[in-house]
Amino acid sequence: MFWPPKCICKWVTKKNINKIISDHEIQGNIDLLSIDIDGNDYWIWKEINIIRPRVIVIEFNHILGPKKSVSIPYKPLFIAEATKYGTDYAGASLAAMNKLGKEKGYKLIGVNSICKNAFFIDEKISHPWLEEVKNLESLFSHPRATFGMTTRFKNIKNKKWEDI
Repeated sequence: MFWPPKCICKWVTKKNINKIISDHEIQGNIDLLSIDIDGNDYWIWKEINIIRPRVIVIEFNHILGPKKSVSIPYKPLFIAEATKYGTDYAGASLAAMNKLGKEKGYKLIGVNSICKNAFFIDEKISHPWLEEVKNLESLFSHPRATFGMTTRFKNIKNKKWEDI
């Protein structure tokens, strides 16, 4: 392989994300950014301002359903709370990610089959296969999402959430 990926082991926070990126000589337009840190995903994406990805893949908390626009409150040392089903108290809802995406000039084009990762593209990219999703509820049909919204949500509904 001529250009292998570079792996960097750092604890990522709002304060250091842009420096981590710039310290590794990444700037401007890039093709893909993937964020999956089981916690502060929303807050980290919100802070990134030295790169402009064409495509963003970001994990969201499907348990929160399609209507709530919330995130965990930002804590630099946040550690997700897991149950026997997986990480329940972490991240942000799809509606919150979608609002942030629009603020940053991106459109939501879909989620993966089990409703865990959202795909955003730069709003300037146009293609018939890459239409913006207008109805978030249409993305939550997988049984995993239904189970999360009904059974798993009960365990996190009284946790602290920040409205977005």
